[in-house]
Amino acid sequence: MTDLTIVSSSPLGSGGLGRVTYNWAREFAHRGRSVRVLCSSTNGKDTTGFETVTRSPGIFSYYWRDLYFSAKTRLLDDLSGEVLSWHGLGTFINADHIHVGSVAKPLQDKRLAAASLGAEDFDLRKRIDDKFFSVYNYHRRVVAKAPHVIAPSPDIRESLALYDDDAPVKTTVVPHGVSESFVQRDDERDRDQILFVGGTMPRKGISTLLSAWADYDGSETLLVAGYGDTKSFASLRADHGVAPDRVEYLGFVADDHLLKLYRESKAFVLPSFEEGFGIPVLEALAAGTPVICSDAVGSRFVVKECDAGEIFPAGDPDALRGVLTDLLNDNEARTARGVAGRDHVARNYLWRHVVADLEDVIFSDSL
Repeated sequence: MTDLTIVSSSPLGSGGLGRVTYNWAREFAHRGRSVRVLCSSTNGKDTTGFETVTRSPGIFSYYWRDLYFSAKTRLLDDLSGEVLSWHGLGTFINADHIHVGSVAKPLQDKRLAAASLGAEDFDLRKRIDDKFFSVYNYHRRVVAKAPHVIAPSPDIRESLALYDDDAPVKTTVVPHGVSESFVQRDDERDRDQILFVGGTMPRKGISTLLSAWADYDGSETLLVAGYGDTKSFASLRADHGVAPDRVEYLGFVADDHLLKLYRESKAFVLPSFEEGFGIPVLEALAAGTPVICSDAVGSRFVVKECDAGEIFPAGDPDALRGVLTDLLNDNEARTARGVAGRDHVARNYLWRHVVADLEDVIFSDSL
């Protein structure tokens, strides 16, 4: 008998959604639950302990990918046990628990508009998805019909009232986690650098960071990791007046190298305009690295819990420059915050911690 079926259209371990799904399945299996995962690919991951079924997703648009995947799942699969589905897949799947990973669309739009980001700043797939949302907001419909919603941050739970007045009441906050391999005991920051993970996607706030960095007079090098390409980043850097020797674009970085970058950096910065959670915040804290993030990053509540960094208004480069200066010029406070963040995450936000909480929520008799 299957205790839990998890439905996810992403490859296991790939991107935020795929990484969360994989760690959920693995930890539930470790806890003795019979788990079945429906996904687009196992992505070479070790799936010992849980069953996987792969279904090809749709192509091109995120909307069509999820729509096609959820329709195929509804037609071909017997969903047994408790069913946990990601938000975008709820169109045809009558899941017991819908996980919502981003704030409600009206709040997303408001935040992006405040950042002066319009349709022209996004790729064709994003523009097509927005058109579908304007005609048929399937996220609103999924949240309204879901018997129970799981959100990784209070930010998301509160925003769901924009979809349905009752949504926050039936929503439980269960944060994401971080792998134990990220928790380090080495307090040495041996490189004169700070780290940003998010690539050149506009919503990640790279423009705010480069604007702040252009007038920051410290000696550190800014490292930029994530999806994008060298040519477009070079153009973006030049547009913001940042000298080539003050920033290094790394592109996509594998987890083992990313851990090394976290450990060696003086601080981690995530200036996103819209971020439902932000797992890199947990990764940085686990590695003993203090965090500077915007007030639009869902996981900022973890930073506040342990006073492990600074939070600034999204889209404000002057404020970002100020907190960068304060944090990077105070070695004693920076080290103390790094230790506090690392210890707090090690006690509360490893995957085994958060999946234990998720298990309580999913299998509670009260739901």
